[in-house]
Amino acid sequence: GQGFEIAQYRLGKCRLMQGGGDPNSDATLDGLLWLRRAAGGGQPEAQGDLAQFYTEGPAKLRDPVEAAMWLAIYESNGRRHLVGFNPMPVTTLRQLKETLGDANLAEGQKRASAWRQIPWNPPDRVLKPGGRSGQRFTPPPADVGGPTGQGGKEPGPTLPPLIPQKSP
Repeated sequence: GQGFEIAQYRLGKCRLMQGGGDPNSDATLDGLLWLRRAAGGGQPEAQGDLAQFYTEGPAKLRDPVEAAMWLAIYESNGRRHLVGFNPMPVTTLRQLKETLGDANLAEGQKRASAWRQIPWNPPDRVLKPGGRSGQRFTPPPADVGGPTGQGGKEPGPTLPPLIPQKSP
């Protein structure tokens, strides 16, 4: 969601590195997904990395118009002027533009002008006990029992103390 784009970007970079450039790797595809989420939320480094990925990444995943779109979005992003921003080297930027060519850059610019920043938000679902996805998990009421048997119920399981007690 909004405010977590840097974390999404870093996770995406990490997963791409784990994928090792294999276009069929779950890690590569997961990394690309997280980069897209960060870029969609306005994170400029993610936008620049997507431009580079779609230009120079695994041949199976290259898309010059998509690369040109992300490059145009990157170049127009006002966040590039914030403190802490790590800009793409000028030589890399120039090389990407040469590789993409004028026709792809023009089409990418058209797509970029229609693009709108939309931060990614996770779905409103959580895991049920046992790890199954489904309806929101609601914990049982507090009066179901416990070490003292509140609510007229049988005592529940006791948990070990956080700090081990010395035996007498």
